Amino acid sequence: MSWQAYVDQSLISTGNITAAAIHGHDGTKWASTNLEIPKEDAAKFVGYMNSPDPLYATGFKLGETKFRFIRAVEGEQIIGRSGADGGCIVCKTNMALIFGVFAGGIQPGNANQTVSKLADYLKSSNY
Repeated sequence: MSWQAYVDQSLISTGNITAAAIHGHDGTKWASTNLEIPKEDAAKFVGYMNSPDPLYATGFKLGETKFRFIRAVEGEQIIGRSGADGGCIVCKTNMALIFGVFAGGIQPGNANQTVSKLADYLKSSNY
């Protein structure tokens, strides 16, 4: 399966994620739908996974959307919120970062489960 197929079939088609991207740890984009993240910004998330402290005060941007930092699972996941009920999930695998954005009306837990499921699959496949 191509990286674009993972984004479209495993994330977007579920209805739990409205925009998504997969980037390498160096920030290089592997695939995306409705989400453009500059390489430099994507690469910063590898460091944020182990030390999210800078995010507490400033939050972060994915594409053009600003997110408030909500919480992190050290080395694995960052969760952010935007507006009243939109948000994002960022998961780290062995070689990739998976970015999933959800809009208002989508349950955050469902979005989290969708992105985490793909991350777990890629980890089990050594990606």
